[in-house]
Amino acid sequence: MQQPLKTTVRLAAGASAAALMLSLVACSQDSSGAGADGVDLTNVSIVMRNDVDTFDPFKSAGEAGAKQMFDAVYDTLVRVDAADATVEVSGSLAAEWQMRENGGTFQLREGLTCGDGTVLDAEGIAKSLEHLAAPETGALYASRVFGPGGLKTITADSAAGTLDIELNEPYTYLLEGLSQAYVVCPTAFDDLDALTSAPAETGTHIMGKMSRGESYTLESRETPVIEQAKVPATLELRVVGDDTTRANLLETKAVNITSVLGRDAERLKGSFDEHDGRAYMADALLFNQTEGLAVDNVDVRRALSLAIDNASYTKAATFDLGSAADTMYTPNMACYTDANAELVTGFDPESAKAVLAEAGYGEGGKPLKVRLLGIDTQNSGPEYIADALRSIGVEVEVNKGTLEQGLGVLFGTGEWDLMVFPYPVPTPLPSALVNQISGTLGETLNVGNVQNADYNGLVAEAAATMGDERCALWGEAEAALLENVDVKPMTWSNALWFSAGFEFDADFYKVDLRTLAQAK
Repeated sequence: MQQPLKTTVRLAAGASAAALMLSLVACSQDSSGAGADGVDLTNVSIVMRNDVDTFDPFKSAGEAGAKQMFDAVYDTLVRVDAADATVEVSGSLAAEWQMRENGGTFQLREGLTCGDGTVLDAEGIAKSLEHLAAPETGALYASRVFGPGGLKTITADSAAGTLDIELNEPYTYLLEGLSQAYVVCPTAFDDLDALTSAPAETGTHIMGKMSRGESYTLESRETPVIEQAKVPATLELRVVGDDTTRANLLETKAVNITSVLGRDAERLKGSFDEHDGRAYMADALLFNQTEGLAVDNVDVRRALSLAIDNASYTKAATFDLGSAADTMYTPNMACYTDANAELVTGFDPESAKAVLAEAGYGEGGKPLKVRLLGIDTQNSGPEYIADALRSIGVEVEVNKGTLEQGLGVLFGTGEWDLMVFPYPVPTPLPSALVNQISGTLGETLNVGNVQNADYNGLVAEAAATMGDERCALWGEAEAALLENVDVKPMTWSNALWFSAGFEFDADFYKVDLRTLAQAK
């Protein structure tokens, strides 16, 4: 059955819609950059939290700065937006599609071009998708796009404007996964090394001036994508990591839009338009289940989890900007299953002591010492966890540093036992968690060395299932993690976005540039 320009995937029964996105009224833009509703989109400046690591989307680690940049300079076959208890898939480079369990056929829009004016046809788009899928490319998100079996073939017919994608194994999130598959101009494949320092644009904007680590000025171009008229004529992306500085820039009108975490958000409330940027997926307590460590024991994990209150941690870590999370899938995601909250270890320090004693530790047993890894952006959250664990007799060594230092421990020394891991992902799909906790769908960043056979089996089955049964299986997969105390959901993160006179859709990482409009 042929799909229209926008399809809708319903969330699981019982899901409550998160108020993440603001509804916008479509408007057209005249040559001056002002929309029909009067908003001036001639010049818009947005603050990015970190710099772009590389303009090669196949090699990028996908941090917030890269996500915001790629949304401007690259396009995808489809786009995914989450709002009003649905996950909606809209056409972008593709106008229509037909999906099947192990692939799909896409009809491209007419008149597609690259930022340098060259034609962007089916064969050119296929080059990007094939490069993304190739194992030697090593793209971190390839498995999220093509599933556990990977890409089999792409048949491109430039004359007909069609792409047919065939997978090696059934994977029913191919359509949504393609919203992460950035397409670069095919001329980039003449010199892929050059893509590191300069984009090969296919998106709504082309690069003008750039000063790496400081700012980028981009200019819009005419493309036949949905609602192209809304994007800023000139877009400045500024790189500023410090939240106090970010707030100051907005107050002094040096920028139009920024997100602010922590206490600096308080002084902006009431003076600027405020937008929630809720994350997809919870931050969660994670244990290092490397063989030989104490936390490889499920009873030890359960005891430590019982000692920690997710609400108290969230208050300490986010200054009340986030919300305590009871499930890994957050309410703004597909297949959110609120009943799974019943499976999470609660907060009961006395029970924690008893479970720890039964495991042979604590009073009357052997001492337990754990290494707690923290990140400075978690504010006083790590200190709260350390105090909570010490209250049940656990000796805690705290190692708190920058994100880069934390990554050095996770992927380097391995000297840690537990941490609150930032699981938020760029898409509202449960499949996005898999490569961070399992290798079932291909590549893995399973830093906790989680080995959960039930989860792996359910994931493989869910990935090949369509219809209502799909969400039921994803819910069972989440339950398998919670029952085995592989993770304990802690925080539903919220990046508060502030602006001077704009409405827009935003998530935790970025502003959707195609939704900018004047605040009502």
